[in-house]
Amino acid sequence: FSSEEVSVELTFMVRDNLGNTSKVLRNVLVKKRQQLIEERNGIILYAHNGSLPNALLLSDVSQPIILQDAPDSLRADIWLNPEDTLSGITWSSQTGLKFVRHNDFNYTAATAENLQTTYLSSKRYDVMRDVAPNDIIIVGHDELVEGVFLVNNIISGDSFQGQCLQLSYKGVVNH
Repeated sequence: FSSEEVSVELTFMVRDNLGNTSKVLRNVLVKKRQQLIEERNGIILYAHNGSLPNALLLSDVSQPIILQDAPDSLRADIWLNPEDTLSGITWSSQTGLKFVRHNDFNYTAATAENLQTTYLSSKRYDVMRDVAPNDIIIVGHDELVEGVFLVNNIISGDSFQGQCLQLSYKGVVNH
């Protein structure tokens, strides 16, 4: 057997009210179940505003950064071009992150295995143009998937401060 499966021997014994017994032995093969990836919600990136977070490090997506103020801006895995309008958002990377838009991917049921398979079988881009609500964007470095983003909403308020991108993220750990 592989490390992905284990054989278990189960014994069932039944006794009736007269004291008669019957014993049945069954072998069951238990296969490793693919684990769903934990989701992080409420990630917000701002466009058009150099004083609010406009970049992410995949190591901690819950703490977006202001690219212009970051001590090491070259570590930004994803950043929004401050010149973009919310109707034409482009994602770029300082770390060589690749992007795959795959809106048919089942984000809810994402596992490390199906993410990796989809990432490797798709065309990868250095930038992701025209990011829109409900986009599903898989990200990775070279041949290794890092995670998947769901663009929940794009809010374009009257003020620059109100123009933002709301995201959810499922990151692969334990490569």
